Amino acid sequence: MVYGNEIHVSHTWIYFLGQAMTILISRFFAGRLYDVKGHRFVIIPGILSMALGLIVLSMAWNAPSLFVAALIFGLGYGMTQPALQALAVERAAPDKIGAANGTFLSGMDLGMAIGSFGLSLIATYSNYSFMYLSSITALIVLALTYWFTIGKSRVVH
Repeated sequence: MVYGNEIHVSHTWIYFLGQAMTILISRFFAGRLYDVKGHRFVIIPGILSMALGLIVLSMAWNAPSLFVAALIFGLGYGMTQPALQALAVERAAPDKIGAANGTFLSGMDLGMAIGSFGLSLIATYSNYSFMYLSSITALIVLALTYWFTIGKSRVVH
């Protein structure tokens, strides 16, 4: 992890371990929370958790702070990604579920491609800390898009 060099931390593997752990752990309760309380109770906290994780990551100074950032971000990602996918499938007509799933996954791939390119430019002309902090912009766009298209609608369960 190049960011490890920037902040003088050699054990950056701890970040990936923490993120993988919380993604897995979040899957145990986020699906149930989605089913019982609705998408709003999973997606909004998930987006907030990812944003907080990116803030902590942008300020990381040692391996434990990287680990904490990973736990927070991984929790949010582990909640949000499957909830958004379930929401896309849930809202599709029965004969369009495959297309909804494919469109969702293609959108994620496109977002990662565009985001990777854009964030690499930011890192090239500033630093990784600022890059992680500025990536919160994508989460703000996600939150606003979600809220104004689906999120403020009444949750029915």
